[in-house]
Amino acid sequence: MTGYFNAPYIFLKFYDPEAICPNCQIGGIDKIDSNKKQLFAFRVEEVDKIYNRNFIKKKIIYYPDGKEAFYIGVFN
Repeated sequence: MTGYFNAPYIFLKFYDPEAICPNCQIGGIDKIDSNKKQLFAFRVEEVDKIYNRNFIKKKIIYYPDGKEAFYIGVFN
């Protein structure tokens, strides 16, 4: 999950409440490691920064009004 989310740390507290997951972290595309299987979450506004990096959308999360809010995916 990139740092561009509002208070992204709340997701880590929810999914890893005891802070024992060394693989769960907040960061940007600078954290890409092609040797690892990684899942990323981006806000729609961030897409311009990642299109040249072969991002494959696995899931789109929508706002209640139907607009695209977040992309969940991997880098190829």
